[in-house]
Amino acid sequence: MPGESASKTIVDRYEVLESLGTGGFGEIYLCRDLVLSRDVALKILKHEVSGDLIRRFQNEARIAANLDHRNIVNVVDFGATADGGLFLAMEYLKGESLEDLLKSRGTLGLEEFLPLLAQICDGLAFAHEKGVLHRDIKPSNVMLVSDDKGDLLVKLVDFGIAKLVSDDQSVTRTGNIVGSPLYISPETALGEAADPRSDIYSLGCLIFEVLSGAPPFTGETLMEAMTARLETEAPLLSSALRETLPEETLSAIDSIVARCLSRDPANRYESVAALETDLSRLNLAGEEISEGLPVVEPEKRPRPLVLALFALFLCLACGSTAYYYFTHLEHEPVAESGDRKPLPDDPGLARIPFTDPDFVFDQRYPQDNYRWLKLVGLGTDKDMYRLRGRKDFRYLLMEHDEMVGEGMKVLEELPLLGLSFRRCGIDNKVLEHVSKIKTLTQLELVRSTGFDANGLALLKNCPKLSIVSLSDTSIGDNEVRELAGIRSLRRLDLGSCEAVTGKGLAELTRVADLEELILNKTSIKPEELNLLKRFRNLRVLSVCELKLTDDDVRMIASLPVTTLDISKNKITPESLSILASDKRLITLKISECDGVTGKDVAAFTRKRPDVNLRRD
Repeated sequence: MPGESASKTIVDRYEVLESLGTGGFGEIYLCRDLVLSRDVALKILKHEVSGDLIRRFQNEARIAANLDHRNIVNVVDFGATADGGLFLAMEYLKGESLEDLLKSRGTLGLEEFLPLLAQICDGLAFAHEKGVLHRDIKPSNVMLVSDDKGDLLVKLVDFGIAKLVSDDQSVTRTGNIVGSPLYISPETALGEAADPRSDIYSLGCLIFEVLSGAPPFTGETLMEAMTARLETEAPLLSSALRETLPEETLSAIDSIVARCLSRDPANRYESVAALETDLSRLNLAGEEISEGLPVVEPEKRPRPLVLALFALFLCLACGSTAYYYFTHLEHEPVAESGDRKPLPDDPGLARIPFTDPDFVFDQRYPQDNYRWLKLVGLGTDKDMYRLRGRKDFRYLLMEHDEMVGEGMKVLEELPLLGLSFRRCGIDNKVLEHVSKIKTLTQLELVRSTGFDANGLALLKNCPKLSIVSLSDTSIGDNEVRELAGIRSLRRLDLGSCEAVTGKGLAELTRVADLEELILNKTSIKPEELNLLKRFRNLRVLSVCELKLTDDDVRMIASLPVTTLDISKNKITPESLSILASDKRLITLKISECDGVTGKDVAAFTRKRPDVNLRRD
């Protein structure tokens, strides 16, 4: 039997079957749990290791045992051996690491990788919610196994250098830097305190490598790689990507990865949940983002794994964050409710029979495994009773419906994360029902009518509501004042809300943690945009059709914004010169700015090749 630190049985419970290799703390063995009659992976601490490593090993056991999540390796047992050694027993994973997969494949395509990335984010977000940092996110610590259905299941492993965020971090301040040089964040490399954004940086390195074939920073020596990340910003993913992607998709994934890899933690995603949201809104087809789910004919239904991947794409295509706001176009009106055939102007959309399970897709999605349901043209609110007791979907979209009546009370019973009314007639009573959905994180009332400030005031009772879209509605400053009462609000779309003025924006400044704001075609005056300086965490801003000038752009350049849309404004090349000096800028859109020529754009690109500049 290899290794001296193991005996034939360990604490009369684990029978050693074979060596699985050497880890950071010692040797790892495949063992048989004689009590539970199952195989486990047993990590045994080397006897000669230092006291610090012993404490870290005990810390690993304590932390990992409290992380009960399907995407984190399960700890079965930990303790001491008869001869004074320490052991940690974990579930035995039959599969391969992401590192092994990349060695054989080189890279993964974006569509193939997204379902795996969603699971990585799920596990990491859960750990962060528990106050735990991983500190060593890299491909070798991502295991790929098969679940009961034969689909790929991600397991995050090796929390061996994880640490409770609330603990004293002095162990990392003594020169013993923890983490892998190719994936370590700049602040960690400098021995500074880490936080969830440090893991997000490492995750950005992993995404970069999976899609391009190499980490963003390499060198002839590890020290060169470490130095590069401290002195320079990461290259754009598109500069190294082997896969051909639509321009819009490439632009979006560039922005996402660049934000993860920012040298300054303040410019990264605040949380994995925020990263998940942007990833979920990627438009893989590079086309107009669809508002519905395409029909799959029964005789052509894909196999389960293909269906899961396809359904993920569909779910991603229904997003509504900044990338969606910057790119979506108007759809043609939906046909009368009696028509159940695909619409001639949009063959991908179709009426979804309310009781037909063929049009509800099982799929993976950030946060959970669930189903997405789109309903169009319901008869009356009484049809909502058919949803009573349903737990098989988390996002519900209704379009072109008059959703008023007692049947809407069913909404209170649904475990929804997202709810969308598009071109619907609702009333304040409906919003009262919505306000009782305690799980709700996202609400859209796009082009919908029948509600007012009194109804919106109820939404402050949704403790997790962070994304709200009221684009193209008749709301004004009074309604915005009530929205400012939603403490969890992070992303708000007021595009084409022409009754909103600077008074409403002043009310909104009470939401100090707002991260994304869409103000296109409102009645806010350019000089009133100075109020934006009060949003200390603002990262995404869209201010199209507001009659902005170069002086207004100069003020905007002082904001902590990384994604900016100033399309349809009267700017000149001077604005591009101003923005070229904004080192925080990652993505810039300037569509229909007649004062800017192709020559001006080329000059900007020469100065700032790292910025994704779009004119579409």
